[in-house]
Amino acid sequence: MSEQQKVVRDLVQQMLAETGLTLTELARRAGVSSTTLTRFMNKDVKHTLSMSTLGKLSVASGVSVPMGMALPGAAAAATARPPAETLAIPKRGEMPQDLPVYGTAQGANGEGAFVINMGGQVDRIRRPPGLMANRDAFAIYVEGDSMEPRFEPGETVVVDPNRPVRPGDDVVLLVESPEPGQPPKAYIKRLVRRGAERILVKQYNPPREMEFPTAAVKKIFRVMRVGELLG
Repeated sequence: MSEQQKVVRDLVQQMLAETGLTLTELARRAGVSSTTLTRFMNKDVKHTLSMSTLGKLSVASGVSVPMGMALPGAAAAATARPPAETLAIPKRGEMPQDLPVYGTAQGANGEGAFVINMGGQVDRIRRPPGLMANRDAFAIYVEGDSMEPRFEPGETVVVDPNRPVRPGDDVVLLVESPEPGQPPKAYIKRLVRRGAERILVKQYNPPREMEFPTAAVKKIFRVMRVGELLG
């Protein structure tokens, strides 16, 4: 085990100790892959966790990432954001647990489709600092493996109905069900092209593109990025 891996593992152990969560629970609250986190903590792996993953874990646990931690992407993050902003992450207890989760799995059916229960919450998670004034954002739990390795089963993603959507964005689409009386199906995909007649998206597992009639797509929500969640 490298010294870098040891430092990161010790940090994750601190997060577990301070929150009282298991690895799986911490991963779910942070919106990261529980498989990746468990493998890193329990197996002899050659990699460490990225700054993106540690940022999500930090928000979920309230444990700050120490300044100067030399991890993949750390140099770019330091250049993009002043050190004072990087450390300005509120403690876990300071983040209200009021961000609604509307996603509930109904089976992947080979396409990664599930249902968003907009009529009622299925859970609530901690509100990230970047969403303190945003009352429209909500979260969903990813089900199925159609977007691995970008999103894995059990991850939490946050969407904002008010954010503009562009090709290249990860999105959640609400598509009208072909079965009368059934709620729209929700898909988490990567947007390729959005036209007047057809909307083209892609998935990673297995790699394929899917088209939907534009008229059948009731809503498109953009998945928020880590930097947006941290504010």
